[in-house]
Amino acid sequence: MARGAVEVIPLRTGILGPGDDLAAAVASAARRSGRPVEVGDVVVVSSKAVSAVEGRYADLSEVRPGGRARDLAVETGLAPEFCQLVLDEADEVLGAVRWAILTLKRGIMVPNAGVDLKNAPAGMASLWPEDPDGSARRVARGIEGAEGVRVGVVVADSYLLPLRRGTVSVAIGSWGVRPLLDLRGRTDLFGRRIGITQLDLLDSLASAAHLVIGEGGEGVPAALVRGMDALGPGSVGDLSVPWGECAVAGALRPRRRP
Repeated sequence: MARGAVEVIPLRTGILGPGDDLAAAVASAARRSGRPVEVGDVVVVSSKAVSAVEGRYADLSEVRPGGRARDLAVETGLAPEFCQLVLDEADEVLGAVRWAILTLKRGIMVPNAGVDLKNAPAGMASLWPEDPDGSARRVARGIEGAEGVRVGVVVADSYLLPLRRGTVSVAIGSWGVRPLLDLRGRTDLFGRRIGITQLDLLDSLASAAHLVIGEGGEGVPAALVRGMDALGPGSVGDLSVPWGECAVAGALRPRRRP
C-alpha cells in the first residue's frame, strides 16, 4: 500500500473566493513549498475551499425558517435560520442534540448536513459542494493539465466519531483514488486468514491530511499525501453499506430500517 515513507505536505494558497482556479492554486502552492506535485500524489482538499471557489454560500439574512426549523432551534440552541439551511441541505434528519442536528447527506451520517459558519464570510454559511465527485475530477484534471502529472483528489470535511471528542476528517468526494484496500484472503501475523477486513483508504487519506489542514485560521486548505499506492478507480459511494449491515447504525436502530 505504501511505496515507502508516507508524507503529508501542507499547501498554503491564501484565501480563496468564488471563481478562483482551485487546481492552479494547489499546483502553485506546491511549487512554492519546494515540493511540486508528482505523479501518484493524492491531493486532499478541504470542502470549504471547494465551496468557496464554487460560491456555495447561503446568506443567513435571506433564509426564512419554518416551524420545524424553529422547533429544532429550541432543541439545539442553533439559530432558526441555520436549522432551516440544515433541513434544506439534508437528505434525512435522524435526530438532534444540543448544538447539532444529526443528518444523512450523500450516504454519510454527518452533523448539520455539512452546513457550517466556520471559515465562511460574515453573515454567510458554507454548504457542501453540490457534486463533490465532480469537483474532485475538475481539480485533478486541472492539475494534470497544468503540471502534466496524474494525481488523485479527495474532497474532505471535518467529522465527529461517535462517543469521541474532537474532529477527524471524512471524504465526501473523490476522483482517481481507490476507495478501499481489500485485506480479505490475506493472512495475519499468526497465519490466520483475514475474513472481512477492508481498509477505508479514502477516509484514512482525508484524516491524514486533516493533521495539517486544521480547523481554524491555518490558511492550509489542501495537502499532498505522497508515498501511497492509492490511485485507481472508484468513488466515495463505494464505501456505503446498507443501514442494516452497518456495525454502528444497524445495531442502534435495527427495527427502524430494512
